[in-house]
Parts: sequence; C-alpha cells; structure tokens
Amino acid sequence: MHVAIQKIGNKGGILILNKILEDTGLKEHDVVELTSTNQGIFIKKIMPMYKSLDEVFEGYEGIHKCEEWGFGEDVGRETVW
Repeated sequence: MHVAIQKIGNKGGILILNKILEDTGLKEHDVVELTSTNQGIFIKKIMPMYKSLDEVFEGYEGIHKCEEWGFGEDVGRETVW
C-alpha cells in the first residue's frame, strides 16, 4: 500500500487507512511513539500511564474484607479515635 506525504499545517503527514488502524488496534487519540530507523519510520502505540476507573475496577466483584490498622499507643497529645 502506498500513500503520499501531505502538507498538514506547517508539517508533513500521512493519512493512515482505517484497515491498518483496525489491524494494529490503533484508534483516534491513541498516543504513539515515532522512531526513525535505517528502514524508515516505526510507529509504536504507547500505553497510557493512568487507567480509567472502569479499567482499574475491571473484574472487581465487590468483595473486600476491611482490616483494622493499629498505630500503637498514643504518644504526646494526639488522640486515636
């Protein structure tokens, strides 16, 4: 598949066909890393540093046993309640 480099604003760019996006699992707003190699340009998806709450709690079944924490005896003027 061949595509032409196009002027986008002050920069050059290429349009990536939907078929390639689907095959690679890339989608709009994904962050990618571009690396220049002797073969050309390598595009790698960067995994987000932070997950959404839905992703954090994925698979959570609501079962959690709380434990009491002990901080030792009062020292000085603090009060443990």
